[in-house]
Amino acid sequence: MVNPDTVTEGQSVRLTCSTTCTLTGSPAFIWYRDRSPLSFTGQSHQFTASSEDAGRYSCAVKGYELHSPVVALNVRYPPKSVSVSVSPSGKIVEGSSVTLTCSSNANPPVQNYTWVKKNDTGVWLAGSGQSLIFSNFRYWNRGQYYCEAQNRLGAQNASAILVTVQGGQSLIVAAALGVAEILALVFLCVCVRRRKSTNETEEDRQGNKSPIFGNVSEMAMSHTGTQDTDRDNGEVPLYSSVQPANTRNQSVSLDRPERLTG
Repeated sequence: MVNPDTVTEGQSVRLTCSTTCTLTGSPAFIWYRDRSPLSFTGQSHQFTASSEDAGRYSCAVKGYELHSPVVALNVRYPPKSVSVSVSPSGKIVEGSSVTLTCSSNANPPVQNYTWVKKNDTGVWLAGSGQSLIFSNFRYWNRGQYYCEAQNRLGAQNASAILVTVQGGQSLIVAAALGVAEILALVFLCVCVRRRKSTNETEEDRQGNKSPIFGNVSEMAMSHTGTQDTDRDNGEVPLYSSVQPANTRNQSVSLDRPERLTG
């Protein structure tokens, strides 16, 4: 009844209903796809196949209860309706687990999924596989992501989805404030030492410098230096804590992404 029974989208298909009964007049035919009646009533019907035409077809002569055997029409087509979903779907907190999933409709099924990341620095290859998994999502992982689905008939890209994260910006600001505080302390220490050095020089010129006061000045400077060093050592971990850590990705490592050209 259907020739051929497997076609590629865009090819022409002809349906023909045959019977061994002798029909008189102009009989009407009833066509079914997946047991639902179709609009055409001719003995033959020709059309250009699309993915929506796939199904199980049968026919009958109107006024007769006998139905033809069912013939399946298989329509092959490249990926369609490719999209990206994010889990969890709500607000993403830095350090949480995030999964991006690529969905599509294709026949034959999708063979390859490719993930691409876009940000201010360029376009990067982010991974492969139907899911892109971050076990520890960090601030620098933010950006626009999209996937490409491909089978042997073609490929299609999903629309890019923006993935942002909460908490990362506050750490950057805290680190910047910490560094600024350290620099301010260093600048203050240098100014104090220069002032003390200037005062001591003036005292030497006037011949009023006393060994006792000299020892006290040295002790004060030594104590001040120790306090500054302790302060510096106490502030360094805040700056070090925001250094990028390795982000684990079950699909592909994002520590050294491959930049795409073109």
